[in-house]
Amino acid sequence: MTAEKDPPSTGTAETKPPLPGTAVDNQRVKDKRNPVAKWWRALTNTTKCVIIALPIVTFIVGYILGRAFQVPLPEVFWRIVSQPAATLVTGALALAAGGLAWKTGTQKRIQDEEHHRSDRCWERLAWVIDKGSNETPGDTGIGHDLRMSLLDEIDKEARTLDDKGLQVSVLKYIFEVAEAFAATDLRN
Repeated sequence: MTAEKDPPSTGTAETKPPLPGTAVDNQRVKDKRNPVAKWWRALTNTTKCVIIALPIVTFIVGYILGRAFQVPLPEVFWRIVSQPAATLVTGALALAAGGLAWKTGTQKRIQDEEHHRSDRCWERLAWVIDKGSNETPGDTGIGHDLRMSLLDEIDKEARTLDDKGLQVSVLKYIFEVAEAFAATDLRN
């Protein structure tokens, strides 16, 4: 009885999706539901230790310093000032959190708008290619001038979006159209 050997590797690793119910699949599902868990697993052990130890060490040092030194100013002053000071600091932190949320929301809206504009450009390019290469009898598709005008507008939009893939696709199609148009002109 001989053991079967695996065929020699071709150098390319095939990545198969994990089987449902396996540990890898469960981890992938957890990552989708909780991006913080994915972020935590991506950290090095040293970084995890710093994140956990820093607040603990800060608390211990603060406790020791509080016991080692006398509180400056009279105790009555701190009884009066401590609550408003805590409220002021908490309010400032809440405003900072609100500002961060506003900035993040604004960036997300801008990004969504750019993605929408990019998707619309891809749809328009697909429409131009579909109509431009229509060889159905009786349907002439779109004319050369209109096609080139539409492609020029799509290319301008792709440049404003800085979508390199769209720019390359538009240019390749423009060259194909130009070659086909030149070949048609030479036959006539």
